[in-house]
Amino acid sequence: MRRNHRAPSLALIPLASALLWASAGVASTNVAGPVLTNTTWTAASSPYVVTGSIVIGFGATLTIEPGVTVRINAGLGIQVGSPGAFGAGALVAIGTAAAPILFTSSNSPNAGAWNSIDFTTESIDAQFDQVTGGWIGGSTLQHCIVELAGSGGPATGAVTIQESTPYIASSTIRQSARSGIRATLQANQRLRIDGCIIRLCAHAGEGGGLWLSGGTGHRIASSLFELNLADLGGGVWLSNAAQVEFIGNVVRENTAGSSFASGGGVYGSGLSGLAFLDNVIRDNAAGSGGSLGGAGGAYLNAPQGTIANSTFEGNLGARAGGLYIDSAGTTIAGCHFVDNSVAAEAGALWVGSSAVSIIDSVFSDNVAGTRGGALYGPASDGVISGNVFAGNRALAEGGGAIAFQFSGGHAVSFNDFLANETGGDGGAIWVPSVSATNITCSGNDFIGNSALRGGAICNRAKGLTLSGTPQSFNRMLGNQATAGAAIYHDVPNGADGNLPAANVCWGTTDQAQIQAMNWDFFDDANLGIIISIPVIAECSDAGAPGDLNGDGVVDGADLGLLLGAWGGCASCPNCPADLNGDCAVNGADLGLLLGNWG
Repeated sequence: MRRNHRAPSLALIPLASALLWASAGVASTNVAGPVLTNTTWTAASSPYVVTGSIVIGFGATLTIEPGVTVRINAGLGIQVGSPGAFGAGALVAIGTAAAPILFTSSNSPNAGAWNSIDFTTESIDAQFDQVTGGWIGGSTLQHCIVELAGSGGPATGAVTIQESTPYIASSTIRQSARSGIRATLQANQRLRIDGCIIRLCAHAGEGGGLWLSGGTGHRIASSLFELNLADLGGGVWLSNAAQVEFIGNVVRENTAGSSFASGGGVYGSGLSGLAFLDNVIRDNAAGSGGSLGGAGGAYLNAPQGTIANSTFEGNLGARAGGLYIDSAGTTIAGCHFVDNSVAAEAGALWVGSSAVSIIDSVFSDNVAGTRGGALYGPASDGVISGNVFAGNRALAEGGGAIAFQFSGGHAVSFNDFLANETGGDGGAIWVPSVSATNITCSGNDFIGNSALRGGAICNRAKGLTLSGTPQSFNRMLGNQATAGAAIYHDVPNGADGNLPAANVCWGTTDQAQIQAMNWDFFDDANLGIIISIPVIAECSDAGAPGDLNGDGVVDGADLGLLLGAWGGCASCPNCPADLNGDCAVNGADLGLLLGNWG
């Protein structure tokens, strides 16, 4: 290292660099080459100007103090560890919120002005206290700002991680011409990224903000990914990793930009055991998508994964506005899908696999250009229970809330379908395919939905049943359509073409009035019969769940009480807002309240 005590001539350096240097003072320290003994870059000697790439090896640690600025010349970078040459090394850059460490360009304000901070296979891994979980040693970036990097090849990022596990926390990575962070891990390696901001990064392939492949047990938490761009996974790209925890993140305004794009916010493939919890996926967009879904918010292939308590809002896709699920055994619970939109199918959620459970979630005001305003295409043996579908729209073909396109065997129970609509078939539910057989609906409320055919349900498959019990009956109230205000049953006549609809509450016991709500054999002798006997005589809201203040009406006052108790139930089982008795106040209880509104 060599200290330059004399201020550089402003006539000899670019104006942008001159302004940066002037803002930090006139003195600077030039650094280059290998760091082979423990070394500290101090705030007193800042800024440091990297005039030749830095390599940390021979077991040495380069420590950078809070408040240090590191300016890096074009095409250069910092390499932690040196495979085949100097061996192991560590970078410990720990700033503070008030005095972050800045890694920036020495001569350009543009993305791609310098290369990368590269944690190689010889980087000394971060170590954590087994009790507190806090960092205790090894390579780390904490309270750092890394900007204007990304001049390396396509397999690099502003921060590049190669089969090593530094700890990255409370740091900002921005304006990179490659991925913000690009990490390739071995099967037994675990990476932690906590409380970071990754923004305005772009990659011509995958993962504008974060690209991560391989490994087990990664934790990506409490971070913000915004305004990033890539072909797949504009904000985040995850692949072939097990037991990933993606928790408490905000992913917003990212774009998957090519014509064969998906996962505007998040793209994840081969993520067995994913825990996707408490995230906000908002205002992301994706292109046409092809076979990869065109999902605006997130595309996830996560067998046996859990997606819970997350919000998908305002995302725009070509197929699947909010979320595309393409793996068996996934559970979606307690999520909110709001104001997502798509040019084709699945305004909020596309499910292309079997045994997916969708429970206690809210789908409101989502829009599909063709079918499935909220939900499209669950494969076989899905569970759809305790959800609220309100105000969703399918503009053309059908399924204002749900379009069942694929195989059947679904259990649809205790959901509220409220004021969904379509310009085609099935204001709430459309079953357009003969392959979507054996769907069971019980305990649902179909209220105020509208369509051209089948205000609540339009069915073209055998095996659909609406028969319930006095404890789990469906309600059909106030739905509207040109043909079949409640149900349009377009199945060929015959014993297996009939639709069981015993113990349904139609708001009347008059069979003539019930028949007038439905379209079946009695309107077209080629069709099967909707068997609506016996009926549930009384299904008014009097005394129904939701009247929390006991004033005889379910309204905004009751909604306020329920929202005030949201998320917990400390006095369980004596918790008035816990309408379904599961010791939690969540979307299922909201659905019961809204179903009894007014």
